[in-house]
Amino acid sequence: GEELLRSSFAFGGERCHGWPPPWQPQRASQNWREALHGFSWLDDLRAEGSPAAQQMSVGCIADWLAGQDRWQYASWSAPVLGARLASWIGNAGFYQPALTPELHKLLMVSIARQVRHLVRLVPGNLAGLAAVTAYKGLVYGALNLGEEGTKHLGLALSLLPRLLSAEILPDGGQLCRAPSLMLSYLQQLLEIRAALATHNIATPVELDWAIKHMVPALRSLRHGDGGFALFHGGQSQQALLIDRILDRSAIRARGGKSLPHLGYERLQGGRCLLLCD
Repeated sequence: GEELLRSSFAFGGERCHGWPPPWQPQRASQNWREALHGFSWLDDLRAEGSPAAQQMSVGCIADWLAGQDRWQYASWSAPVLGARLASWIGNAGFYQPALTPELHKLLMVSIARQVRHLVRLVPGNLAGLAAVTAYKGLVYGALNLGEEGTKHLGLALSLLPRLLSAEILPDGGQLCRAPSLMLSYLQQLLEIRAALATHNIATPVELDWAIKHMVPALRSLRHGDGGFALFHGGQSQQALLIDRILDRSAIRARGGKSLPHLGYERLQGGRCLLLCD
């Protein structure tokens, strides 16, 4: 958050500077552009919490609406749309007090248009984290649209169980097999569950089952320092971040020694720990 306030936008090992944000820098990769347009970094500004962070959030949204609120490949794919909708709506309580009435109206019109476009894109060929991110955005957007969003919510809640049935293994693993990516996947599911609970909407059985089984599986894949084993391109992650996400699940079950469907074994003796693929 503090880096963002210095107009430093760093994603995936790449960094660009500037204000307004450099929405279409020539040298940035597609992954960097998608991270910028996904707006998940609003979470960091909210965590920083200052009036300056609030004003920057509003300024970034206003600048995006002024120059980027039209179809572009990097910013209107289903996962990026889902991330942006969820971030704009999920962080609204932080930045909304600083919105002018005119900007608020523009924002609501844009959200409605983006939700309708996302409906046209799903399910497509989405899978894994990209799919669950898109579906989370569709849930958030549908809940924000009132009566119009009812059918869109029905679509999201029909697609999500099918995805989970296909991708969550009996031992709680997910097909990507990378522990840190599995954590991101779980985080999206927890946020979907929380959004539904806020509106008193029953959680799909498949969603509850996935959360219940993913949490102990992820606990099985942690080293003694709290970080994850480095499998399949994943990162170790900060122990505090892992703790925070797992604690949000309210699932207290411990991890086991064997994840036969995911394909990992946990061997421990004294202070020695071996995690095997």
